[in-house]
Amino acid sequence: MQQERDFVEKAKFKITYEQLEKIRPYIENLDELLNNYSEFQTELNDAIVMELDEDYEDTDLSTMLQNIYDEIYLQNKVG
Repeated sequence: MQQERDFVEKAKFKITYEQLEKIRPYIENLDELLNNYSEFQTELNDAIVMELDEDYEDTDLSTMLQNIYDEIYLQNKVG
């Protein structure tokens, strides 16, 4: 079992195993996206939008995905 802060070695950006497994059900081609941070961000953003309610308000799931998006962004922030 991996530690929470262990980063996925095959990824071209910093993402933890825990983050990866939490978002896996919502991004179909996730393993392919680990080579391209920009495409990964786009797909995760699309997943967040798909989980909004009919009035485009946050749901528990969209909030969870947004929090992971923010964590990954901060992990990869340069400067």
